[in-house]
Amino acid sequence: MRESPAWGVGELSFLSVIEEECTGNGTLAACRAGVLGDAAVLLEPTDLGLLLGGTGIVWTEIEIDEDHPLVTALAAAHADAHGEPPPRMVLGSTTDARYYLNQFGVPAVAYGPRSRNIHGTDEAVDLASIVSGARTMARFIAGFFASGGLR
Repeated sequence: MRESPAWGVGELSFLSVIEEECTGNGTLAACRAGVLGDAAVLLEPTDLGLLLGGTGIVWTEIEIDEDHPLVTALAAAHADAHGEPPPRMVLGSTTDARYYLNQFGVPAVAYGPRSRNIHGTDEAVDLASIVSGARTMARFIAGFFASGGLR
């Protein structure tokens, strides 16, 4: 990708945190410490769909607009990689996207592999869908930087 004339200039960061399952305190602490970007894509198992928001059980979460440039860019990358647009959904659960959206004003969406028995016995993700998701993410990252991000 770096040799491509379309490769733009920018910074890409990966963040791995503790307490994602129970409280989200790892993400919250990182955000409070200033570890923020122009946008966030949370690599959560979404069956290769775009998780735009959730209502949560304990926490209230808002939803990113499905026409937001982050959502349309990720959807276009998925369509380019897979020949069809991804499903878009809002669930009755929550992710750490709530901190980016609610407290720091950073647009966030979740996207990731297919899973089974999520949060249960024999929880697993489909290995082939990790590769499929990576094809989407490679296209998204290249396009995001080539277009100047959200600016």
